Amino acid sequence: MCRTATLALVLAAALTAGHAAADCAPPYLFRWNTHGSYLLSMAVGGGDGNLYVLDGAAVVRVYGPDGALLHQWVASYPSWYPYDIAADAQGNVYVTDLVAVNKFTSAGTFVRKWFPGAGCQFGPDGGSPTAIAVDAQGNVYTMTGEGPRMEKFTGDGTLLAAWDVQTAHCGDYAIAVDGQGVVYVIDKYGSYGAAYDVSVLRYTSNGNLLGQWGPFEGAQDIAVDGDGRVYVNVPYGGILTLAGDGTVLCAWDPSIGGLGTGRAVAAGPSGYVYVMDDLSPYIAKFGDVPTPTHRPTWGSVKAIYR
Repeated sequence: MCRTATLALVLAAALTAGHAAADCAPPYLFRWNTHGSYLLSMAVGGGDGNLYVLDGAAVVRVYGPDGALLHQWVASYPSWYPYDIAADAQGNVYVTDLVAVNKFTSAGTFVRKWFPGAGCQFGPDGGSPTAIAVDAQGNVYTMTGEGPRMEKFTGDGTLLAAWDVQTAHCGDYAIAVDGQGVVYVIDKYGSYGAAYDVSVLRYTSNGNLLGQWGPFEGAQDIAVDGDGRVYVNVPYGGILTLAGDGTVLCAWDPSIGGLGTGRAVAAGPSGYVYVMDDLSPYIAKFGDVPTPTHRPTWGSVKAIYR
């Protein structure tokens, strides 16, 4: 089904559910060229809401909220192939490479690595960590393929909890954690099947299944903002915005930001949403520009130029 037709169906579904499809669509702000080589993943982190972008050459680029490049470095300790990236509130960066979790400072200094438990055994040293996310307390969650299995660690790699995820595939995943510690899982492998139906599984931070949402056709990524809104990237159907109870609030098309098909979505405490293009090195930023809490006086404006 073509992109336009799919998006139209998603919008119609949202309207049928009694929600104006454009009510919660964030306005487009700007986009920029990362000059990355095959963008893979991105995450919001750090106290300033910086964006951390990982590409296929294991290059990590750190951007400020205005899209300015702050740091650029190579994750030079991967054991095999870079896969996903996450960042905590202090700016520590975690990169999975299908073998290990690698931790760096925001400036790229290697800190440590650890090997999650047995998965699909893609590599010789341990499991197969794919998707990764960090919660508000700095705990790290990663998926390993076979089982499949979710593992929760402290920021230094100490195992806190582990549980089997209720999907039968050894494949690609996307995960996110909200401010209440709810863990969201998408089995992207399911989107490669004939039906393209992908459900969002929801767990407590210790692995108790809370339920599932969907299915959503071809869902590929998921993110949660500071207000608990959930964003699901449906490449040929735009971005879905869901409430904390799973209600689809709206569907919006990232092509208004000059993008083609979205590859990944990221959000953070500030409420801004970033969409990564699938076929180009561009990233677009969406969201409301904050309204000043105090109107400037004429005297305060003149004082700036004295």
